[in-house]
Amino acid sequence: MNDITAVEEYLRDRIPETRLQLVKLIDAETTRQKIIDGFTTHLCQAGSEDVALFYYAGHGSQGCAPEEHWNMEPDRLNETIICWDSRTEGVWDLADKELAYLIDKVGPGRPAHGADHGLLSLGFGDQRYRCSSAAG
Repeated sequence: MNDITAVEEYLRDRIPETRLQLVKLIDAETTRQKIIDGFTTHLCQAGSEDVALFYYAGHGSQGCAPEEHWNMEPDRLNETIICWDSRTEGVWDLADKELAYLIDKVGPGRPAHGADHGLLSLGFGDQRYRCSSAAG
């Protein structure tokens, strides 16, 4: 949880409160559905001049890729992020292909900058910063 606190402090120190719209999910809040909802109900509100940021401070894994993805995944495995409820019956990790879909919904056709360790920034301009973060 230190990672997510440090990122929040970094953002709050550099972005005026009137321009920062932050949603933070911690531990049991970081369910698969709540992370998806963070994209669809919060980050997707970003306007054309906004910056949207998704930061994930948790663990990743791999899961079997469906056959139709084998051409993109030579090892036949999708990369995933582990959600709080991922290991409960009927719930699975959030796969990289699902994240790509959610990212595209936030900023279709706009530049996305990703990095290991769960940092994603979508470039829209510099008027407002709409952030969503998850730590599981």
